[in-house]
Amino acid sequence: MTPVAEVCSECLPKIFPEINEDLFFPYKIPVDFLSFSKLPFFKVENVNESNSSFGSDKYNSRNYRLQVMVFINPLITDIEQMNDKIDRGLEKYGYVQVYGEDRPHSENENIHILIRQYTHTRRK
Repeated sequence: MTPVAEVCSECLPKIFPEINEDLFFPYKIPVDFLSFSKLPFFKVENVNESNSSFGSDKYNSRNYRLQVMVFINPLITDIEQMNDKIDRGLEKYGYVQVYGEDRPHSENENIHILIRQYTHTRRK
């Protein structure tokens, strides 16, 4: 299973059992959700991956960098609490937070986007 699929189908549903599993999207947000009527929802995508730890011209591990975007209403969801819950939750699964920011949505002033990036290494 790819790290994106793992985070969407296994990690986030366990970290956020109160959120419907249909609100964790790998790679692409369905058009129906762009109305922002159901919040929060999550988008997980791969930023990059690279082979590492070489031996005899073969790699022994692969490094992944993932991005988790959370679309929230900042009047309802506490930004700092959400960031902390995601970071600490994914850390239990071997994902280390390396970048984070939050910003208002460019087209909807009532929506805020939390952006978190994580690295993860898997042995071959």
